[in-house]
Amino acid sequence: PDSFLNDLKACDKFDLMAEISRIKLPVLALCGDKDIMTPPKYSLFMEKNMPQAKAKIITGGTHMVHTEKPLEVNQAIEAFLQQESLVQQP
Repeated sequence: PDSFLNDLKACDKFDLMAEISRIKLPVLALCGDKDIMTPPKYSLFMEKNMPQAKAKIITGGTHMVHTEKPLEVNQAIEAFLQQESLVQQP
């Protein structure tokens, strides 16, 4: 329990939000609209403050959106990769 508590405390104190504008690579910020641990406002913040970031908020998803809505998550990732030409077409 002590180790877990210390991990949560460290995560709570870790804040580099003022630095994210320095990230120049394409970024897809995926989030469920019901995520209370990392709410959509953070994905939208990244989209607004990172030159090549795009936010995708998935309806009905929580913090585990990748397991709850795998089809929607995979479609969003694939569309992002194709749009950014990060994946080679066969």
